[in-house]
Amino acid sequence: MPVRLLGLVACLALMPRAGTAQTAVIEGRVTVAPAGRAADAADVRIEGTPLTTVTDTAGRYRIGPVLPGPQILVVRKIGYAPARLPVTVPASGVLTQDVTLAASALTLPDIIVTADPASRAAGEVATASVIDREAIAAQRR
Repeated sequence: MPVRLLGLVACLALMPRAGTAQTAVIEGRVTVAPAGRAADAADVRIEGTPLTTVTDTAGRYRIGPVLPGPQILVVRKIGYAPARLPVTVPASGVLTQDVTLAASALTLPDIIVTADPASRAAGEVATASVIDREAIAAQRR
């Protein structure tokens, strides 16, 4: 019996304790291409976790504690294509991961504006007129 108890105590002592999992921190700088300017106020997060932060005015970020192993770092900023980078986080310490975002034009659907007297709202005070080139030229004379 004492040998079994001693073995059990030894096993328990070697087991990792709950809440003491080793973690690391990811830090770096986010810039925008091609100029390499700092990307301030960019959203930085670890995919699939609640971990998120925002870059400072110099484009720097620090996020953690992050569990070790493979993770996906996602960086977003309005006007730029999102970056999604696979990283391998060490068991402890700091992983430095700089990110460069590429400009991305935003495509919006076409907007068509039409107006006619029949669809004008009652009581509307504004009006618009079209003046042709001849009328403008006549005023310059």
